[in-house]
Amino acid sequence: MKRTGAFSLCLLCVFGVTNAQFSTPSVGISLQPTQTVTLQVARQVRVQPQRLEMMLAPGHTTGTLTFTVFSEVPTEIFIRSSSPQLVSRSGPDTPIVLAPYSEQNVSLVALAAHSGTLTITNKNGEIIDQRPYIIAPAKVVYQGASLNYSPSSNRVGLSYTVSGVTSSPLDPIWSAGINMGINTHTQDLSGGVNINVNW
Repeated sequence: MKRTGAFSLCLLCVFGVTNAQFSTPSVGISLQPTQTVTLQVARQVRVQPQRLEMMLAPGHTTGTLTFTVFSEVPTEIFIRSSSPQLVSRSGPDTPIVLAPYSEQNVSLVALAAHSGTLTITNKNGEIIDQRPYIIAPAKVVYQGASLNYSPSSNRVGLSYTVSGVTSSPLDPIWSAGINMGINTHTQDLSGGVNINVNW
């Protein structure tokens, strides 16, 4: 009897839950229309830095020329180089979209050391800016010179140093220098040469 009563009580609970009505609060969802930005025709842009220059890294024959373009209006531009040695990854006919009052990074791939001119046109094909650029070859040596004067010894000295540029961490590092001095009172000359190699 106790088991039958418990079973009946369970059935009543199940049916009671099944017949129960639940109400949930309604949530209102409003969708805002997407605002489309109308691109304007740019009449001018600002290219920074003023001098577009880079130097290839030691042991490299290619590099990346990076600069920014700034516009006061939403627009699109095209950038083309006078030399085939400077190319865009996306191609010269791919527009660059500029947001207003925001600097847009531009990276062009240099295939060799050279110099040329970048021409920037707007969406109508009008030239709005031209900038010369230089891709310098990698350094082969570093050079330095110094001139010093010592009033206490009346000596004027001149020194010149040169050191090699390594393209691998396994390469030895060498440097050489020469210095010359003269006593302004006695006219005595002095000098020396030094050579250093580190590995």
